[in-house]
Amino acid sequence: LKNPDIYFDYGKAKFDAKDYKRALKDFKKASELAPENSKVYDFKGRTKFFIDKTDKEVIDDLTKAIDLDPYNSVAYDFRGRSKFYLKMYREALEDFNQSIKLNPKNSFCFHMRARTYHYGFAKYKRALKDYDQAFILNPNDVENYYFRGCCYFNLSILNNLNKYSEALKDLNEAIKLNPKDYLHFQVRARTYHYGFDK
Repeated sequence: LKNPDIYFDYGKAKFDAKDYKRALKDFKKASELAPENSKVYDFKGRTKFFIDKTDKEVIDDLTKAIDLDPYNSVAYDFRGRSKFYLKMYREALEDFNQSIKLNPKNSFCFHMRARTYHYGFAKYKRALKDYDQAFILNPNDVENYYFRGCCYFNLSILNNLNKYSEALKDLNEAIKLNPKDYLHFQVRARTYHYGFDK
């Protein structure tokens, strides 16, 4: 087969089924046959991200996708996520800013920018603004409840602001939506301990 579109379609079907390793083989073949196709590099980069969030090749592929199509908001989003997990926080922030500029309705990009402010810069109040915006766009995001709860907890512990009640409310909701994640219970226990066991 010499048609890159066929390989892309095969890869996309496997990507949608979360069969990332097999999808990657198809996207690699498609990129060999169509080296100027932004969409192929975009999905190749995203696929590598889902296989290994700290794979530096993710940035290479998504940079190529952006070079070929600078209006690809999703490529900026995933390149920002990759940089976040590689602790390149300032560079991640730049990508999230650009992604949001191109698509201000991407709730998860606001969520990831919030986590960047939260964990990369300890700017908890600034992070809360983006967590709140993510909720406006997607009110039932369990990750957003958990991480905003953590942010309120950090504000309480590290900035000496009493936001334990807000933390507890978010963590309760996270547990309600996903009762199988032990981290939700762990942070809620710490919230009770530091905020209410006095």
